Amino acid sequence: MLSPRLPLLPLLLLACSFRCITAQVRRVAWVGPAQLAAATAATASCRCRPAPTSATLQGSFSSNSLILSQTRPSHNLQAGSNEPPRLIVQLSGGGAAASAAGGGDDAVGIASAAPGISNVKLLSPSLNMVTVQVASGSVAQTLASLQRRPDVVFAEVDHPVYLGNRVHYQRIKAQLAWPTISNASSVLTCVIDTGVMWSHPDLKRNLHRMPIAYVKKNTDDNGHGTHVAGILGAVGNNGIGIAGTALTSNVLACKALDSKGQGTVSTVVECIDVCRANRADIINLSVNTFSNSQALRAAIRAATMGGALFVNSAGNNKWDVDTSPVYPSKYNIPGLVAVAGTNTSDMLEPRSNWGVKTIELAAPGYQIFSTILPGYKSYNYRCGGARLYCYEDGTSQAAPFVAGAAALAKAASRRRLSNVQLAQLLMETSDPVPRLKRKVTSGGIINVNKLIRRVLRVCPAGPGRCQEAAAPSPDRLLTDRTSYIAYLESQLERVSAACLTVSSFDGRLEEAVSAVRLLEDKTLNLARLISTAQQFAEQQGESVGEVCRRLRAVEARLAELEQPGRAAEWEDKLRAVSARVDSQAAQLEATAEQRLKAAAAELQAGLEEACHGSHLHLERKLGEAAGRLTEVERRVRAVDEYAHQADHGAAVADLAGRLGSVEDSVAHLAKSDCGMKSTLGSLQAAVGQLKTAMVAVELRPLGAAAADSADCLQASRAC
Repeated sequence: MLSPRLPLLPLLLLACSFRCITAQVRRVAWVGPAQLAAATAATASCRCRPAPTSATLQGSFSSNSLILSQTRPSHNLQAGSNEPPRLIVQLSGGGAAASAAGGGDDAVGIASAAPGISNVKLLSPSLNMVTVQVASGSVAQTLASLQRRPDVVFAEVDHPVYLGNRVHYQRIKAQLAWPTISNASSVLTCVIDTGVMWSHPDLKRNLHRMPIAYVKKNTDDNGHGTHVAGILGAVGNNGIGIAGTALTSNVLACKALDSKGQGTVSTVVECIDVCRANRADIINLSVNTFSNSQALRAAIRAATMGGALFVNSAGNNKWDVDTSPVYPSKYNIPGLVAVAGTNTSDMLEPRSNWGVKTIELAAPGYQIFSTILPGYKSYNYRCGGARLYCYEDGTSQAAPFVAGAAALAKAASRRRLSNVQLAQLLMETSDPVPRLKRKVTSGGIINVNKLIRRVLRVCPAGPGRCQEAAAPSPDRLLTDRTSYIAYLESQLERVSAACLTVSSFDGRLEEAVSAVRLLEDKTLNLARLISTAQQFAEQQGESVGEVCRRLRAVEARLAELEQPGRAAEWEDKLRAVSARVDSQAAQLEATAEQRLKAAAAELQAGLEEACHGSHLHLERKLGEAAGRLTEVERRVRAVDEYAHQADHGAAVADLAGRLGSVEDSVAHLAKSDCGMKSTLGSLQAAVGQLKTAMVAVELRPLGAAAADSADCLQASRAC
């Protein structure tokens, strides 16, 4: 930790000088005193350029295939995609990217920069970057318009990235280091690839626990990411499958490429943001692009400035990256390590890229046996069916060996080693290989056992920082070009570490300022709350005073009622009220009695009128009955006459019919009125006599029947 009294400006200038010296040294074939002087003079033109401010990245990578052609592919925008071209834009000013993606004033400014801009999306809040889509024929015009805007740090095309796919056999002496340390679970290693098979029996115990939604989104549907994760951290000593470089590890997988191995810079930047958000110590990226993307550079720089070691595969194009750049391997960022692949003879694997100025070291990259996704389609081996393990080749498989070794070294140092120190130790402890001397910076292949032993020496048990490596002798610096470059880079890394510390201090200072501002806001809010509470208390005090006033008025009224003589006065008032109520009750009773009498008289008169009407109705009915009896008498006489003229049977039938008519008349009379019951009874008796007579007519001679009819008529008249 630097002392707060250390002046920051000279330190930053020194960092710039070392970077410029290294850049100049790497441009010459041999470094001697004259060249050193020339390189030192060249630093006069060097100026410290501020790192890109926070920005937001978004987009998608597009890979050409798992197997690349040996010629350099063309820079097609988002190859393999029918979507409109996409640009990555970094904005200046905190929160500008979120405002642009949310449709604020920044979005209006970007949309008005050039015609055809649409679909503004937030890529990375921490890097203040957005992605925008443009019309196919206006990419150059839109880029020029955006780059002229004062609020735009940079604007670039969202170029494709691709997978590396040739690997070497394992030769890193990890088994010698495992008795000393094999557990790197305290170090979070992030793998940016095609995702991972989270349920793989040889991986799931070493995978970082994440929410179900994250697991579903980052599940491998290609197989490349699962193979890389197995090399780095397959579970060891479990009796199945393989063992990773770190037998016990903590691996976080992030999916940047789809099922076809295709993606863009923006998807990689998104995953780098995920790794940073989860505080990853090691980030493995077995992906490359031919685009010198400022967005990707800013994202990696932000990760390394945060302390993460960034491990990248060198690529499988069979060319020199020093002259034919491949990114991010070409970036000169402290804390970034690029890895080439070797075969079983410790020679550079035929398809592996190299670069003595840009590729730091090598690792096995041929016939690497690791975990796969069932149904994984390899272009080098037959891995189909339900297999969970298979061989694969490529620098993609070389990089996780280095990432796993770095995780073990970080754990062995109890997380005290910085990313720059880790990168330096990885190169210093590599096994020298003559055929790699002019191919990679360290001139050798990673040696895990030597790395762990060195870490334990420079980071002894107990508190305190790890020791710095001893500087080589001046004679060796002047005679050994590799040692000289390594020394300059070590010094640069030390200054970069100091810059990281300063940046960290600045960041903490900004956090402290933000905390103070937040505290001020909270204090202001608390003051407002206290003021509101006081106002409320005052209002409540006024309400309490009103209640007390009313209580005093009630008490005064009660005291007034309790005075002598007031009780007698109230008794007199009550007696007067009682007498008044009795008088009104008597009046009401008399009125009710009169009304009842009038109602009774009215009811009686109504009953009399009804009885009189009923009497008249009865007399009218009796008159009608007498008329009907006269008709009966006439018909009886007709029967007598008919009896003398017709035969006995016809007379009986006619008599029965007439008797039925009489019965109907009697029934009708019975329904007419209740006052005619006695008369109807007599009529019924007469009808009975008529039936008897009819029976007699049927049984006796015609003469006797006629006599009986005469008797019946007399009885009817009497009735």
